[in-house]
Amino acid sequence: MPNTTPATLTIVEEACYAVNHGMKPAAMQPVHSRDLHEAELIVEREHLWLKCSLLADDWYEVWVYKNKTVRKIIDGLPAEPKTACDHALLGYLFGYDTESICEYIEEHVK
Repeated sequence: MPNTTPATLTIVEEACYAVNHGMKPAAMQPVHSRDLHEAELIVEREHLWLKCSLLADDWYEVWVYKNKTVRKIIDGLPAEPKTACDHALLGYLFGYDTESICEYIEEHVK
């Protein structure tokens, strides 16, 4: 894997594992452009779906998910979560339990 960052790719592999084993419906990881192709290959190897969006210069937001319908939820997320609903959806996608999501909303959402 020339010019790749092994730590980033390990995180992508861990995200795929969590999604594939039902620990969370989706995972998101920032990935540098030099690692993007390898990340795509990892996701493909794990028989998962991928969504990539440019974050900033040479950085991509990479979403991994198993259920194709989850893509509709990801596509509907705002760039910056503000409402209780935004945070609840992110919490759900990242595999948090209801109690943890509610506690976060109580503490951080006005």
